[in-house]
Amino acid sequence: MTEDHYRAEAQRRTKISGDPLTALLDDPKNIDAAIEQERLGKAPLGWLGVAVLARANWQMSLALGDGFRQVEVHLKSSAYRHAGLRTGDFLKPVKVNGAAGVPVEEFDSLALPCGTKVILEYYRHGTGRASGWLIGEATLTRPPRVPAVPEWKQLPQVACGRRVQKKDRSKFIATISKPSQRRDFTPAMVRAVTVLALRFDNDEHEGFWPSYATMAREFGCSRRHAVTLIARLRWAGVIKVVEGPTAQRPSNLHQLTWPGRGQVALPRRTYRV
Repeated sequence: MTEDHYRAEAQRRTKISGDPLTALLDDPKNIDAAIEQERLGKAPLGWLGVAVLARANWQMSLALGDGFRQVEVHLKSSAYRHAGLRTGDFLKPVKVNGAAGVPVEEFDSLALPCGTKVILEYYRHGTGRASGWLIGEATLTRPPRVPAVPEWKQLPQVACGRRVQKKDRSKFIATISKPSQRRDFTPAMVRAVTVLALRFDNDEHEGFWPSYATMAREFGCSRRHAVTLIARLRWAGVIKVVEGPTAQRPSNLHQLTWPGRGQVALPRRTYRV
């Protein structure tokens, strides 16, 4: 809303009911404050990208003074890129617009909009040039987008077992086609495994290495869908990558494997805030 809108609203209220807010709206200073308040209400929330370190050195924090916290800093935050703050530094309460500092664990509750500038004063323990008391300015930005995790990746990854031999291919296909396996294997995945087992796998070689374009043509789907199918089969433990592309073979070398009994322990991708 513009200043003219507020003035028109004030005149309308005066004619209708003599609204006591009219006097406030007629004051240009209050109009500016109302415009700023509405702008802040529509602005996206800002993000500092700093949190208290999980295993902080609290003795050092207390020795530095009240409100100091050893922090963890996101690499894409303005605090890291502009203010020079690093994980392990001891941060003083954050100052906003010259006001009294706010402890970092309470900062997000302020819900400040993007573009707000803050002052970061911190202490870096060490003996190098970039140690001691430091100060920098950071601008609140939007947090980075966290990619959505596909539903099939929310299931535990299954380890690959022994390689499927030619004599066991029919049994292998029948095993993954059972209703009890439907949670891990969709009809498209079963079809893909069947095609790989009957058309590409060969005991005389180390495995099979068709390109994604070839597999997509045989699966009857797009190349992008073929890439997803192979990734899901690898996650389910029925395909193993033996070797990457070479000069003689431009595609990955795969093998069909029986799903193992164990699970693959993978470090989960986390986003620090």
